[in-house]
Amino acid sequence: YLSLLMKVIAISQRIQKIIKYNEFRDQVDNRLNFFVVKAGYLPVPIPNFKGCDKSHDKTLSNWFNKINPDGIILSGGDDLGVYKSRDKNENRIIKLSLSKKIPILGICRGMQVMNVFLGGTLWPDIGQGGFDGGIHRDGEGGEPPVGDIPHWTEMEGKEFEVTSHHHQGVRELGKGL
Repeated sequence: YLSLLMKVIAISQRIQKIIKYNEFRDQVDNRLNFFVVKAGYLPVPIPNFKGCDKSHDKTLSNWFNKINPDGIILSGGDDLGVYKSRDKNENRIIKLSLSKKIPILGICRGMQVMNVFLGGTLWPDIGQGGFDGGIHRDGEGGEPPVGDIPHWTEMEGKEFEVTSHHHQGVRELGKGL
């Protein structure tokens, strides 16, 4: 019933390996769901369809047709290449979204995936691009932090907290970005 009243925003999810249970879980930060709801939309998580064969392309395509999202958010988390199944799934999501003219917002990693999909490149480490990685990291020697690092920012006169633990960054911009 809610989906009849609200536009649907489909959100990609990070993969978390849970060693204790020997399983992989799809996850999205609750703050992102809250933000989408506050904006007046219904957040719907996109499962990470594992594998790379044609049956998975069809599964994702069928999912898109049933959910019929009004927009897509490619969420953050993990460098590209850490979970190949997520990389492939998000590339399929971009391909489907572009073919159906569904708007896409890439957050952190999501923006990087879009950039690479469109022919752009990444700095393997943002420090190689001459950027100060210190604002995104905790540890000495540029080591990634254990958790997200909060930053306060302002938009339209309101302050809010954002978090990051960037490691990679856009080097060359992809076509059309």
